[in-house]
Amino acid sequence: MGIARSLLQDEQARLIALDPKGDVGQAMEALCVEQSAKQGGWRGTECKFIRPFDPDVVPQLRLTAREPGVPVEVQALGLVSGLEEAMGAESGLRMRSILTPLAAVAIETERPLSVLTEWLAQPRLLLDAAAEVESERLRRYVVEQFPRESKESISALRSRLEAVLLLPVVRRALEARSFLPMGQWIEECHVV
Repeated sequence: MGIARSLLQDEQARLIALDPKGDVGQAMEALCVEQSAKQGGWRGTECKFIRPFDPDVVPQLRLTAREPGVPVEVQALGLVSGLEEAMGAESGLRMRSILTPLAAVAIETERPLSVLTEWLAQPRLLLDAAAEVESERLRRYVVEQFPRESKESISALRSRLEAVLLLPVVRRALEARSFLPMGQWIEECHVV
């Protein structure tokens, strides 16, 4: 708190408080309000509070935002691994071979991850999205190979994804129009 207090004495201070356990957030917020009152208003001071486990706050997760310097296929594999973890079981090679290109299409077209369930239910929507993709290999998969995938595999994959992606709080988080650019905040702001 002492470090935060000294940082906030600078009228141009920019402070981000990361409070994963929730034990200092309220005190830090009170400190910012107190300091603002002393300075006669917020003026140049900027405070942000990140409370990742606050049940009243839905985090903004744009998991399909392009990661600079990371190939789309690698990012898609990471998303698929995360989805498997969220579903509580590996999807298996067959389902993974379907899910990975779809995740890559979502990344390339800047659509939220929750769109995967819609594409599995309505392949025509996937075909429309693939028309926007730069990768010829991905377009070919959607046009030629996806229609030949097992309907049972697609149905099972869709059911598993819906169990996770259609939960209201998850869907709200995944469909945020923006996301928290932590790297940029760390570069531009003081971090406590």
